[in-house]
Amino acid sequence: MKVAICFSIIFFFSLVLSGCQLDASDHSLSATDPVRVVRISWDTPENRENGESLYVYEIEGYEIKYRKMTDQNYQYQTLRASDYGGLIEEAEVSVAGRGTYEFAVAVFDADGLYSLYSDAMTVTLD
Repeated sequence: MKVAICFSIIFFFSLVLSGCQLDASDHSLSATDPVRVVRISWDTPENRENGESLYVYEIEGYEIKYRKMTDQNYQYQTLRASDYGGLIEEAEVSVAGRGTYEFAVAVFDADGLYSLYSDAMTVTLD
């Protein structure tokens, strides 16, 4: 029987592109299982890229892009507010293997308009 043990890291993104923080105090690791779960969270943006107000009810969801730094292509995870009963401020992303990973988050509204991605944050999983 294979036991899955996940590596969790709390990641804070600010979708208004300011002040990212990383807290790596909450983690466990198994050398026998390459699957890791990175938990990221962010503050709900209050403004659009053009400075206009963005209200919570206008947010359709978020898109997380991530990749292992040795990979050229990104993978994407889309989170729709309707699937989560409303407000979303965190997600878990499963990654395989050790290495350095990069994560960024964008918000999109009901009209399909996307923000720029947040500044990318990196984390190294040993």
